[in-house]
Amino acid sequence: MEEGIKKIINSKSKTFIAFCFCFIAGVGLASLLEIKRDYLFELYIFLFVILFFVIIFWNNKKSQFIFFCILFFVLGGIRYLIFLPKIDENNIAYYNNQEIEFVGRVSTEPDIRIDKGYYILSGLDIGSKKILGKVRISAQLYPQYKYGDVLKIKCKLQIPEAFESFRYDKYLAMQGVGSICYYPQINFIEHQTDNIFLENIFKFKKIIADRINLLWSEPGASFMGGILYGARGGFDESLTENFNKTGLTHIIAISGYNISIVVAVLMIFLIYIGFYRQPAFYLTLFGIFLFVIFAGASASVVRAGIMGSLVLLAQYLGRRSQIFGVLILTCVLMVLLNPYVLIWDAGFQLSFLATVGIIYFTPIMDSFLFKNKFFNSFVFLKIIKDTLSPTLSAILFTLPLIMFQFGRVSLVSPFTNLLILWIIPVLMLLGFLSVLLSFVFYPFGLVLSWFSYVGMSYVILLVKIFSGWSLSSVQVVFPLGLMIISYILLFYLILKNMSKKKIKVYNSKEGYDLAAKFYDKKEKYLDSFEKNKLMPLVGEVKDKKVLDVGAGTGRLSLRLAKEGGQVTALDASPEMLLILSQKNKNIETVVGDAESLSFADSSFDVVVASFLIVHLKNLDSFFNEVYRVLKDGGIFLVTNINQKEAPPVKTQTAEIKIESFYHRPEEVREKLEQLAFKIEDEVFVKEGDLWVDQILKCRK
Repeated sequence: MEEGIKKIINSKSKTFIAFCFCFIAGVGLASLLEIKRDYLFELYIFLFVILFFVIIFWNNKKSQFIFFCILFFVLGGIRYLIFLPKIDENNIAYYNNQEIEFVGRVSTEPDIRIDKGYYILSGLDIGSKKILGKVRISAQLYPQYKYGDVLKIKCKLQIPEAFESFRYDKYLAMQGVGSICYYPQINFIEHQTDNIFLENIFKFKKIIADRINLLWSEPGASFMGGILYGARGGFDESLTENFNKTGLTHIIAISGYNISIVVAVLMIFLIYIGFYRQPAFYLTLFGIFLFVIFAGASASVVRAGIMGSLVLLAQYLGRRSQIFGVLILTCVLMVLLNPYVLIWDAGFQLSFLATVGIIYFTPIMDSFLFKNKFFNSFVFLKIIKDTLSPTLSAILFTLPLIMFQFGRVSLVSPFTNLLILWIIPVLMLLGFLSVLLSFVFYPFGLVLSWFSYVGMSYVILLVKIFSGWSLSSVQVVFPLGLMIISYILLFYLILKNMSKKKIKVYNSKEGYDLAAKFYDKKEKYLDSFEKNKLMPLVGEVKDKKVLDVGAGTGRLSLRLAKEGGQVTALDASPEMLLILSQKNKNIETVVGDAESLSFADSSFDVVVASFLIVHLKNLDSFFNEVYRVLKDGGIFLVTNINQKEAPPVKTQTAEIKIESFYHRPEEVREKLEQLAFKIEDEVFVKEGDLWVDQILKCRK
């Protein structure tokens, strides 16, 4: 225990995370105990006592750390109590259980369902008196009101109450609603605009919704509205229940859980249809931004967008350890803004858990279910693996909470997600293009919408088939203790996976010095990347001066010398070049830096660089140097392997990794052309549909 505290104290990042957890714990305990606002004064006194002890033990790191933890715990409780409304004659909740008349403005996007409408009113007046708080009213479907409408309401206010296992009162309190009323007398007074931005978003959504209703009939219109901008309320209850039974609500609803899964799949989809990683990242991020805007940019939608962005960032960086602090800080900021979300918002909980599952459990799922190389043998199987793995991780990580909160579990969810998730990005693209084209020339949009309707029919048909099975969804009793044990086990697996002995990363010189004696064993493996396509591109080298940059132990140098070339082999590793010299003493070896070549201008007829640029962060310097040492009309051959993460390399004592950098093929081409190299040939070595090596032949 003491050793663990020392490790935390000696690490700024771990200390920060510990304080974040203490704050969250303080909010959580205050929420669970439902502490009243009356205790706020006592907590302030306790806070000053803790600050006193922090000052006293300032020079004792361990004691200081413990008291700071208590301090942040108390601050969490205080934040929760400050958020609670003060119920007096100035708050609408004071008038609950009374029939009153008041005026209020529709302050959020109306929630229009099949048979009714829900409206949240704020900016309340009783007579001429300004009143705090919000009221949620349930009204007839028609007439419909919109954001900014000022309404005069007469009804009996009621206290929101919990029903069955759902804390409806806390759900509304999270939105600032302290009173509800059903089917009141409503008189429209006027329309006021206090947020032009939101009003225009809602107007634009209305235009899009009307166009969607023109292009597709129900339930296709509601389905398309759901996946494009999170439209609610269009499905009938039976179809909504079918989506719940089959574990597919995440494709038609808004939450971080749903968006995280869709984002993970969308990123993979864009990469497989030809986008490079960086454009796919920014395009998906832009898609999240548009989705948040179109969905009304409410607090819950923004939270969902942030969680989806974190999943996207983890996929893009590929370094999950860098995301954890950001994830915890994001959670703290969300709880700071609205403490109710921590305990009483199942959507927030599912968002957070799904994000953790996708980021941290996906590697475990890969190693458990998809460790067989067979899944990487064919593009279609790799797509299935890359789609199913994050989806199953999100499902597994949210399953204990779902069983505890809702008392049921979908047994067919893994199968339905496998059969349906792949088509969602396609439907989103077709739907977007259909709507866009319909504004340009309606018949074009209508024709394209027919194709998407076929896809939507496929989804809805599968949903109906699977939901019809008696065991598609089963009721379960899952107590709190069992849920806690489940998450302890899941987080234990993550920590165990993350604490596996990390492979040390070295720079090129140090790494290849250590790996030199074992490097020749990889020759056939390295040759497989080129598949005999490199040497034919070099052409005739007899009596020509050839520079092999990143020569290593002489894989290419020896072949070029055998063809009659006057070869100079350059490498950062003396140990690698020593082995090369033992093989052929006639090859000149030079220990040097590829980004600062120690040769005169126009010294070589041919320069080759195979498996080199993957170790260079800045290609400009190297390409400039190659251009300088090449004779006019000289040939430069360079290979670029598709390696997003450095593979383990064997050494005498242990496996290591050598620092490497991923370069997009178009980036390599652009940089060469900017230096006036003429690209004469470009070859992609592929496995199936995936490129593994880019070979470029250039002339100065």
